[in-house]
This record gives sequence, C-alpha cells and structure tokens, in this order.
Amino acid sequence: MHVARVEEGIFINRPVHQVFAYVADVKNLPKWESSTVEVEHITPGPMCLGSTLRGASEMMGQRAVWTARVTEYESNRRWSEIIASGRMLIERHLAFEQAEAGTKFTLVFEAQLSGLLGMFEASVIRGVREQAREVSSP
Repeated sequence: MHVARVEEGIFINRPVHQVFAYVADVKNLPKWESSTVEVEHITPGPMCLGSTLRGASEMMGQRAVWTARVTEYESNRRWSEIIASGRMLIERHLAFEQAEAGTKFTLVFEAQLSGLLGMFEASVIRGVREQAREVSSP
C-alpha cells in the first residue's frame, strides 16, 4: 500500500471568513476540486463536526463514489475529514489563517492508495496540488 501525502499552502487575497465560507459550502466543491462531479451534505442541519457528505469524483477516466465524515470543524479556522471510496482512504485537513491582507490556506492530503491506484501516486499528488491552487479564485 502506498501513502501519498501533499501539503500545499497558498495566499488568497480575501478575508478568512470569505475563503472559509466558500470552501465550507459543499456546492462550491466541484469548482475548486475539479475531480468532484457531485456532492451532497446528507446529515441534517448545518455543516459541523460529525457531518457526512456523499459524492462522486472522476479521475483518469474512472468514476469513484465516496463518503466523507467531518472529523474537525472550527469556523474560519479549520476543517478536516476522512473520505472513503472503495479500498481508498483519504484524510484531508484544511487550515485558514489571517495573513497580511488576506488568507493563508493550507491543504494537507494523505491518501492510502492500494492496488493499481498506488501506481498513479504522482498523478494523484499533482491533482491535489492543482486543487489547492483552484481555491485561490473563488
């Protein structure tokens, strides 16, 4: 089993509360995570610790259905989740910090890649880095 880890930080010229609101609104996920083709918040109520999301992503011509559980949620500061899809398990941590006149957005992504996915580790890492950069244009 391969573990792909990416940590990418970018500066966004917008206040923390705007960047967090954009990222935390699951309707925007396909806009900044280009592999996501659909997503829904399936737990009742607002996004919070323990919320569950369900969605689908396409990568390298393959569609993967996934479920995510929010493991950390602090408004305007951080959001973490565990994403499960088949035999793949992903931990994603998002951090939002006030920096100069904007926001430092940090994405940490750790994926346990088994089977054939392990052979595509470099492609997965490249895709995650591109996703972090896509957040900078909400």
